Amino acid sequence: MRLLAGSLLARLRVLPRSLVSALARSFAIFFLGGLLGFLALAPLPSFGWDFDYSFSADKALRGDWVQVWRSIGLGDAHPPLYYLAFRAWMSLGGHARLDSGVSDAAIAWSYSLSLLGFVFLSGALALASWDLLGPWGAMGALGLLFLFEDAPWAPLLRMYPWAALWVLLGAWGYLRGQVWAGSLAGTLGLYTHYLTGIALLPFALYALARSGRRALLGFTPYLLFSFWAPYLLWQVQHGRANPDIRPEPEALFKYLWFKWPPDLLLLLLLVGGVGLALNRAYRERFLPVLLLPVASLYVWYFSSLWLNTVLIRYLFVFAPLVSLGAAAALAWLPSLARWSAALLLLGVGLPLARYNHPYLPWEDLTAHSRLAARYLDAGMVDRFLIDPGTRFSSFLVHMPGEKRLEEISDPLVLLRYCTHPRPLLAWEYRDQRPEASQVRALLGCWKGRVRRLDPMPPGVYHRGSLYLLLPEGISEGQADRERAGLERPRRSAR
Repeated sequence: MRLLAGSLLARLRVLPRSLVSALARSFAIFFLGGLLGFLALAPLPSFGWDFDYSFSADKALRGDWVQVWRSIGLGDAHPPLYYLAFRAWMSLGGHARLDSGVSDAAIAWSYSLSLLGFVFLSGALALASWDLLGPWGAMGALGLLFLFEDAPWAPLLRMYPWAALWVLLGAWGYLRGQVWAGSLAGTLGLYTHYLTGIALLPFALYALARSGRRALLGFTPYLLFSFWAPYLLWQVQHGRANPDIRPEPEALFKYLWFKWPPDLLLLLLLVGGVGLALNRAYRERFLPVLLLPVASLYVWYFSSLWLNTVLIRYLFVFAPLVSLGAAAALAWLPSLARWSAALLLLGVGLPLARYNHPYLPWEDLTAHSRLAARYLDAGMVDRFLIDPGTRFSSFLVHMPGEKRLEEISDPLVLLRYCTHPRPLLAWEYRDQRPEASQVRALLGCWKGRVRRLDPMPPGVYHRGSLYLLLPEGISEGQADRERAGLERPRRSAR
């Protein structure tokens, strides 16, 4: 080890002092940006997995690496890199197997992977905006990222912070004329989320137009995506783009305006537009930084006319580009004005991100599973019935080996349970049409009492609801006593 350290020190001594100084400064900027990103998001959310995380565990922690690759290609709408990273990360934390269910430690460790992606994104945004705009630009861009409404939810968004990181690095490389580096980041982005290709297309075309044919070799990293391309075609052909939940393409602009404080982006767009019209030096230097993020949004819009690529959480992929472009709108202002604006954005954005931490989940399958397990283990209910769809396998992740868990997709089975003599638990998937829910039909034909057991405050929307179905003849007082004892909070096994 000493010999290795001595060799590294010897190599550093022969490097030009200016290069060492530049590397040290870059590391310091990246570290400070990442530290601010960590402070904006820490601590991690304290609630359990939703469907997406449960699905990730179900896909990534079964079989070998090749099986994960194939199961994502044939059973999901995403590329495989996040799932492979999720498998490696869970193994590193000692959670490669969930034979006894999902512990609090496994949940926190899984969230930390996406938190790490946001920390890296914040560090990279600080470094890129410092390079392209200056130190005030780093503060302004970070402030805008923290003001993004979905930023505090980053630990719950799985691959999106990582996809945003690759988009930012790719755009930075193309703006700097480093085509190969931009394409390498773009390839990693395509393996993380397909929208990264849409986000980076204007930047890649800009680099190609500026560098000409000699830049073509720089795009060769994209050839690595050919290993996954057949799966992408299969996913599109088999409806994995979810056309049934497709919003109108114009919705992406509505999402964009409402994900930042009211009229902030409009104000910065007007400031940048005035600068482009009045200041030639600003126009020549900062036009690509200001307009290419706008072009990315329009490429996203036009692609959504052909294929469903618009969901509200997808905007996270574009957030660093929007933050960088909006910060560039300040570049033509006098020094005092742009520094004041940048300090204001960062000074408001960081505490606001901390204030807007998610305190309630949109779906907590962990809490529902643990509560259901206590009813089943106590022998108070006979079966746990699940609405048909993808949630059944997610409950199996939390309740491995549970034989009394049943998905009711057959109407004949539903009729049998309408007059079941023993108490039942039923979980309704509420984020669908009411007529598609078998549990909703069961609640309609049930002759006894129905109680909702959601371990969340009433009036808060969440995707699933847990019900206790009591047949006629069960003592009301006995049911209340048993329910009170079962719903008492308990710590999970760690």
